[in-house]
Amino acid sequence: MACHRKGPKSDFVRVVRTPEGAVAIDPPRSVPGRGAYVCRQLSCWQAAIEKGRLAHSLKGPVTPQVRASLLEQARERYKTQG
Repeated sequence: MACHRKGPKSDFVRVVRTPEGAVAIDPPRSVPGRGAYVCRQLSCWQAAIEKGRLAHSLKGPVTPQVRASLLEQARERYKTQG
């Protein structure tokens, strides 16, 4: 998404907007809803969240609280990658 890298879906992390409007990381890739894939590089997460690319891909707004939560989760999970 942010870096335009291509590859199998298994190389990316799925973020989902559920039918109820909740936005969350979906590790098992099984939550129904609109999904977007972000690679495991922290810089891609930062660009996707801060530049609005995630909201665009999910076709709806992502609240500041959710953006902060996703970015914090990405920092914890991917701090040594990329």
